[in-house]
Amino acid sequence: MLFQFGDIRFELLDGPTGFELDRGVNLAQQERITGKPTLQAPGGLLSTINLSLTLSSWITADVQGSLSRLESMMNQVKEAELINGVGFSYGTFVIQHMRSSIVKTDSKGAVTHAEVSLELLEFAAYDQETTAQLTARKAAFATITANPIQVVPKAIVSTPTALTSRAVILTTVASRQGVADAKKAVSVPDLTTKYLTKAVRGMEAASEAVAEARASANQIQSGVSNIADLKSTLENMQTRTEAFLTGLKSAQVSPGSLPAVVGGAGAAVESYIRTLTSKAAILSTVVSTRQ
Repeated sequence: MLFQFGDIRFELLDGPTGFELDRGVNLAQQERITGKPTLQAPGGLLSTINLSLTLSSWITADVQGSLSRLESMMNQVKEAELINGVGFSYGTFVIQHMRSSIVKTDSKGAVTHAEVSLELLEFAAYDQETTAQLTARKAAFATITANPIQVVPKAIVSTPTALTSRAVILTTVASRQGVADAKKAVSVPDLTTKYLTKAVRGMEAASEAVAEARASANQIQSGVSNIADLKSTLENMQTRTEAFLTGLKSAQVSPGSLPAVVGGAGAAVESYIRTLTSKAAILSTVVSTRQ
């Protein structure tokens, strides 16, 4: 399961056990002369999320940079939108507390794997809904059963920007896994068939994801900075993905061609993943606008 917070992408390895969402409302008792008290609803509570994450160079190119950005966001009380891998937005949050653990570094000491725990607090803007609730709070008899306010939950909109961001994440993840399985198919002769089959499935998923990303990106307004560059990058990624997939399927018939396919089309896909990730970073600057 994947998450994106602002411009930082995470791989959530622990599934639902690493995600805890806490929501609630304020309820005050209004005493009555006779009978039981009625309930008054002063307003909602800010949502909180506890998120356990793995920050890995496998997805995020600069792990230390991501840690620094998270710390900076916390110190500056900077709000950002939290989106999961299927494009669902949980809302806008700020980092209230951060705990990180360095798990692995490379030979030069650069961080390549870190475990991160974030405590997020909802960032609620002062809008018309808030104003209406403040007005109702002044009414002595604004109870649950006789509330002058109709509070309509805000809809979560799957915007072209959010959908494109999700599809790009899926493309990079599936592509990396497809290339990795193809390499194993070459390096472990006894398991060539097994890993080649997995590689084909991975690249089929990548091919579908990049096609989805292109379709969603075409719906983003042309006024968004550098969107044309991203569309071109997605087109190039799709060409490389399909070429590699075609080569892998051919290798299923003629296994002897697999090393050449991995060293050629596979290497082209692998080298372009970081380019795609870099170009897609512009999405984080507009995702909060719910375009």
